[in-house]
This record gives sequence, C-alpha cells and structure tokens, in this order.
Amino acid sequence: MTANLSYASYQQQLAHGISPSGVARYVAQTAPTVRFGLTAAGWRAQPYAGIAIITPPFIDDPVNHAAYVALADIQQQFILDLGLDIIGLLPVSSLHLTVTGLVSGDSYLPFAEPAARAALFAQVRMAFANTAGIPAPALRFKGLCPFGPVIAAVLDFVHEGDYLNLLRLRDAIYQHTGELPKPAPFTAHVTLLHKTFTGDAEKVRATEAIHRVNADIPWQALPPFNLHRAEVRFFPDMTRFTREADWPVYRFAPGQ
Repeated sequence: MTANLSYASYQQQLAHGISPSGVARYVAQTAPTVRFGLTAAGWRAQPYAGIAIITPPFIDDPVNHAAYVALADIQQQFILDLGLDIIGLLPVSSLHLTVTGLVSGDSYLPFAEPAARAALFAQVRMAFANTAGIPAPALRFKGLCPFGPVIAAVLDFVHEGDYLNLLRLRDAIYQHTGELPKPAPFTAHVTLLHKTFTGDAEKVRATEAIHRVNADIPWQALPPFNLHRAEVRFFPDMTRFTREADWPVYRFAPGQ
C-alpha cells in the first residue's frame, strides 16, 4: 500500500499549505524547475517522458469545463500579479488532476518497449476491474499552494468517503503493478505552472502574489470539480498528455 494520510490530516495539510505561513515556508524551500528551461524564445518544456493516470485534460473534459475556465482566469490573474518572467506556464488545454503517476524519467525507459507497456496496462486494467463501482468524488478548490517546483490549485473532498475511496483505488493500482516507484501521500491538485525563483526578492514577491490570490478569489464559490473519469496517459513533457483509444480508463459510478 502507498503511504496515506487520514482525512483529518489531509485537511490540515491543505489548510497549512494555503495559509500565509505555509505559503511562505513552501516558497522559501522551493527548488528550481527542471521541467522547463529558458531559451531564446522564452520558457519551454524540457523532454521528460512518462505514464500517469489522470483526469481528462481540459480540452477533453466537458464535464469540468466551468471549473477549468475559472482556473484559467486564476492562472492569468496570478501571472499578471506576479509580473516575473521566471515560470513555465502550463497550457490551459493540458490542465488536469493527477490520480497517480506510474513511471517517469529513468523509470519510464523500460516501458517505452511495447511488450513492457502492454504488461503494465494489463495490471492497471486488473486494478480498475477489482475496484469497479467507486462513486465519482466531488471536490472543491481551496487555494493556490506552492510545493516542489510547481504552484497548483489544491482541492478538498466534499465527503470523507470520497477521499477514502480514491485512496483505495490508488492502493489497488500499486498492489497490482508490483515494483513501480511508490508515490508520496496524495494531494488533489491541478498544476498551473512550474517556477524558478532565483533570489530572496523574487521569493518574497511570489509569496505576496499567492497570498493576494488566495485572499481575493472566492474559492468556495468556484464550480466543483467532478472526478468522473481517470485515464492512462503518456506525456513527452509537462505540457502534453495523450492516449490511445484502447488504453485503460476508470469510469467512476454516478456520485453521491
């Protein structure tokens, strides 16, 4: 099984991550992004291939259209407020929620071979079959949170049972896929950008910009996010997520 937080601990983690003290702490600890690089044409995604289980990206998800439109507006508001050319902006069309990563970087290389990939997909299909019928979780956006090399909109579950059910699905995936790298505890989020802050002044500016967005946006009034479908997708970098029609997909049952 993967390392999981209790529902209460999950909510406490979210609350801290979007609080002024949490934002300041995470920005201070930030590491430069290696998924984007600065070129003569501006910030560009760097090659970094992998396979993940994600919700359909904005361009393929009419169910969550209103939620993604709201996120796109928030993304632009934050960029204008920040006013720094130190980020790799994710295309709105690629925005998604990651259920779990499978392989990426060096761990992806063996699965570039068709036979290894087919075996992995068979294991994922078995995990999906053994957890069929999970109701579609409903989630609410809580605010912007910096962690690792990204800034993301984080979400909480409307019902504790939805959170526990999603953990059950993730655990089943990793039980069936054997020796794949195990993920960190789950945090529901939609990544908006990758970042590189090169000095204290930029970090202070970013912290203040996140504070303002978190304070100014009526997050509870944003459209809810419906996790109705999870798909296996390939990514050559952090801006493109594609799939073939016969790749595994998990269809959640109608929600509560």
